[in-house]
Amino acid sequence: MGAVLKETMWDKDEYFKGISIVKIGAFVLFLFGMMVMVSQVNGQDNKTESEIKPNVTIPYVPNKVKQSAGKYGNTQYWPYPSWQITGYVNNCVNTFPQQYPQIRQFLWPNEMGAFCSCVMDKFRQEWAYDDYVKNFQLRAPNEPIPPVLGELLGDYAQECTGKVVEHRSTGVPYAPDPDGKIRRDFQTGKPLNKIDPL
Repeated sequence: MGAVLKETMWDKDEYFKGISIVKIGAFVLFLFGMMVMVSQVNGQDNKTESEIKPNVTIPYVPNKVKQSAGKYGNTQYWPYPSWQITGYVNNCVNTFPQQYPQIRQFLWPNEMGAFCSCVMDKFRQEWAYDDYVKNFQLRAPNEPIPPVLGELLGDYAQECTGKVVEHRSTGVPYAPDPDGKIRRDFQTGKPLNKIDPL
């Protein structure tokens, strides 16, 4: 058995079959590259401390300009930045079912986006942006919501749940225009009503 192993081990044609100089060279270069990347040291001495700049953070400064609500038909809407709207809706979709599991009794998981968008629309209809930020965002995370605001949020949630559930039977996602009327398919943007598309 030892003789068979010795013969096959030193038989270069069998042992190195399929391995070329190019493959060996590429492997050596790869190993060398990995060693160079891993061995780079990011050290600093005390003399360079003055050149190190702290991370730049910009504190929130409320808008000091006069605000006024816009209108869509007869519905008033306060202007909010798009990052605020999408941030709220995404956070609501991801956290609301965990914080308030009873919502699962009424809404399907794929309806949470419509529900959260509806709640954000309620904020934009009734709260100027600075007031929204002051009352709902600048509070410490461990500070509870005041009872009046909690009751208001409960009203928004109840109203929006009702709208989404009521609209479920139509087969079209609940995605109203700002005045509350649903004129377009949410996914395609095509008009739903051929007679009065707008």
